[in-house]
Amino acid sequence: MKKIQFYSTAAILAAVLFSCNSGTQETKTESHEEHEHATTATSDTVVIAEGQSVNFANLKSGDVVKGPVVFKFQVRGMQVQSIDSGIQSNKGHHHLLIDTMAYIPAGQPIPVIENRIVHFGKGQTESKPVELSKGKHKISLQFADGVHRSYGQKMSATVEIEVK
Repeated sequence: MKKIQFYSTAAILAAVLFSCNSGTQETKTESHEEHEHATTATSDTVVIAEGQSVNFANLKSGDVVKGPVVFKFQVRGMQVQSIDSGIQSNKGHHHLLIDTMAYIPAGQPIPVIENRIVHFGKGQTESKPVELSKGKHKISLQFADGVHRSYGQKMSATVEIEVK
């Protein structure tokens, strides 16, 4: 059973990583009229306005923490909502990526990978206590729309922490 679960998880992770090279490059678009409201668009029409971002409210890279760890999330320029609210412009929910990729490319669905990618589809702005092994960990926060499609690198944040 564990071997099957490992292969399923590996297949999902490989598919997500493969999609990183699938042509969803970000390009800067700005016309003379839009100068004051510059935006960045991706080929899948996801638009992230200047000033929109996510971050960890309680952690920064280099922090040494005692486990279990509670992660607190912040978003700027967008609003947190639960997935049962559907897809709405500039709204979404958080995902925690634990010791895996730094972000999910814009427009890509965020998979569920046990103990690696955690969804907060009820609109939570912090995690329950997360047990991490002692040592260094790379933790990323990814914001996505109501059907778990990533808003991309510009709506992600990564910290490297050490658990004592």
